[in-house]
Amino acid sequence: MRKPETQIGQTGLRPRWTLPAVLLFLGFLFLPSETLALDPDTKCRRDLGKGYRKLSAAAFKYQARCHEDTLRGRTTSGNCSSLEDLENPKLKSVRKADEKLAKLAARSCADSDTPFAIGMGYCPAPCGDRLNESYAGVASFLSRLAKTRGPTPAHPASPA
Repeated sequence: MRKPETQIGQTGLRPRWTLPAVLLFLGFLFLPSETLALDPDTKCRRDLGKGYRKLSAAAFKYQARCHEDTLRGRTTSGNCSSLEDLENPKLKSVRKADEKLAKLAARSCADSDTPFAIGMGYCPAPCGDRLNESYAGVASFLSRLAKTRGPTPAHPASPA
């Protein structure tokens, strides 16, 4: 006579894949760091993209809050579309994200080849088809791009 099958959770039995999963995890844990390391160009592109996303999100959030305050009749300090106002305390998050992008470019791309090696050798609009000879130039371009892509009065998604 065959025993009825029991539920795993009721008897404390472990699934068959637990031991292989633990062994696989331990295998990855003790791999040399060179095996899991990214090549410098990939790391540079990844970190530049991360910094760009954070800067554009901060710029968009500031502009959305500023336009919302304007529509509700609250006083705003300056032009909502201007992200270069150094006196505006509400732009602190945008300035901080901008500085972080520049630091990421300097730190993450130090071991990388030239910007041409990762496909960022030319700077299209808004900076006008010039060469990016260093990663500081790439960070500057990405900063300008993130700040100009938000909703502006000429933008079709703008409420005005």
